[in-house]
Amino acid sequence: MNEFSASQNFKVISVNPSQKTVGAKYSGLLKSMTRHCRPIEVNIKAIRLKTLVNIVFGINKNINEAMSGKLLLARCLVGISLICFALLKNISSISMWIVLGIGTALILGFQTRILSTASALMLSVISLFKFFPDISIIDASQIEIYLGKAAAGIPLYGIECVLTAVIFAALAFFGPGKYSADQIIRQKVFRAIKRNLNTRNKKKREHLAAERLSYRAFMTD
Repeated sequence: MNEFSASQNFKVISVNPSQKTVGAKYSGLLKSMTRHCRPIEVNIKAIRLKTLVNIVFGINKNINEAMSGKLLLARCLVGISLICFALLKNISSISMWIVLGIGTALILGFQTRILSTASALMLSVISLFKFFPDISIIDASQIEIYLGKAAAGIPLYGIECVLTAVIFAALAFFGPGKYSADQIIRQKVFRAIKRNLNTRNKKKREHLAAERLSYRAFMTD
């Protein structure tokens, strides 16, 4: 046997049963390492939901404090300009009330991306009616009449509508930043997602533990 082992280059390990192995001595450390090194379960649905929340609110981890401060300043300047514009014009008209509401929402940073996107699209369409009053975009006379009245109710020239649409498009692209009401709502939504995920994982672990500990007793004749 020894000659066979020597010819095959076998290494014979001698174990003393009276001495503890390294694993037995540091069992607590091994358990701790096992807990920390276990594979992390990736929840694709939670990741997609968080991505959707970031898209809606226009905030992500790449927006730092410095960028958020600049976005806050830009939002306040645009919002104050809209509020002053609405107050100087005929505040009794519906369009000026809408402008006043958008200006206030921009200062607060509430639904900035949604409002900015809608405003940019609306001003882009209105600018077409400013430049081309007789244009026919769609075959729907009532909608065309409504858009024509909306364009006439906004006391801006065509180029001013285009520039304002570009400003709103920039706000929609960059988002409100961290210093906004959208960030507060976003954090609460993320906490709710995390709480729901932890609850589901806990129930899943309890279910698996119950299955491992369960047994069935069968009676014999």
